[in-house]
Amino acid sequence: MRFASALAGVLALLLALAVLSWFAAPKPSGGAVESPNAGEITPDESGVYAVNPFDFSETEGPRPVAAIETTEHTFERMAAGETGTHAFEIENTGEAPLKIAMGPSSCTCTIGNLADDELPPGESTEVTLEWTPKGAEPMFTQQARIWTNDPARPEVVLSVSGEVVNSVLTMPQGIWSLGSIPDNEPTEFSGIIASMIEDSFEITSIETSRPEILSANAVPMSEEELSEAGAVSGYRLDCELQPKMPVGSFQEMITVATTLEDNAEFQFVVSGQRVGPFNLVGPGWTQADRTLRMGRFSAAEGKTVQLSLFTRGLADDFTIEGVTVEPPVLEVSTSVDEEFAAKSSGRSRYQLLIEAPPGIVPGRWSGDSVISVELQTNHSEFSTLSFNIDMQAD
Repeated sequence: MRFASALAGVLALLLALAVLSWFAAPKPSGGAVESPNAGEITPDESGVYAVNPFDFSETEGPRPVAAIETTEHTFERMAAGETGTHAFEIENTGEAPLKIAMGPSSCTCTIGNLADDELPPGESTEVTLEWTPKGAEPMFTQQARIWTNDPARPEVVLSVSGEVVNSVLTMPQGIWSLGSIPDNEPTEFSGIIASMIEDSFEITSIETSRPEILSANAVPMSEEELSEAGAVSGYRLDCELQPKMPVGSFQEMITVATTLEDNAEFQFVVSGQRVGPFNLVGPGWTQADRTLRMGRFSAAEGKTVQLSLFTRGLADDFTIEGVTVEPPVLEVSTSVDEEFAAKSSGRSRYQLLIEAPPGIVPGRWSGDSVISVELQTNHSEFSTLSFNIDMQAD
């Protein structure tokens, strides 16, 4: 009985000592962030700390205060590829030195020079953010996190935001595809070169690959046109192509020189085809790019395709005088359909026999390496007719 009473007394004494010890231990003040690993946290190679490295265990005495007028900056509009910077000012309005360290960031962040990495009371420093957008973004945002030893503000998140645009807008972008052009009248088409950043610029020269048939003139865009394009300044390019192109596919170039610093020159490819008084039909023929696609076949067996070339409105003495194939891996022959000519006034039909002979050297002719076929005629205006052949012989 005496032993049980003694044991109960000892347990009561131990409990009382534990309670007193808890109340006597120092507590962090409200809003403070504990850093149990303070003194052990190290930055990465670029000096960035993943977590707050400062010790908040001291709760008595003077404290630093991190004061910053604004943590957000809006730059409105900038060009993709350019670099923007903005400096945020942090002031220590407290009574103890303010310590600052870099945290994780989605952009480049630098902190102004600090003696012993501390900002004395009453002094300020700058934290500079730098960003380089890679592409256009209507709502671009970057952030940087700054750690401090201010118990009331251990973390400061700085952000920059705005609209990122391509510095120049061109329409069309690179290639003007005109499709089939008429034989008896000019083809007119327009495009634009506009700046999304510069208030003004000049077009200093315009050159075309064949001035005798292709011309271009620059006209300043109206306020309505600029507003519709979302541009600040720009020009409309009014172009005209004369109906003097050889029959077949064509590709011409327009080169425009400007005073824009980063876009001094623009090149536009003008492509299309002139059908003329001719019409090719047959298996594998594509009129849009004037290409015969013979497909894939055995080189040992070869392959033969026949096309029909219809003509209209030409003189009775019109003839195809020769054929050129480059590279010369195919045999192309032509013949007149006499029965069709007798039945169709003003029209005629030629049969084109395209043959990849058995035993042809294996190879693939496609893309930029297609086979080119040119028909020579006795017509003064339509002296040549050309088309391409795409095929693969295994």
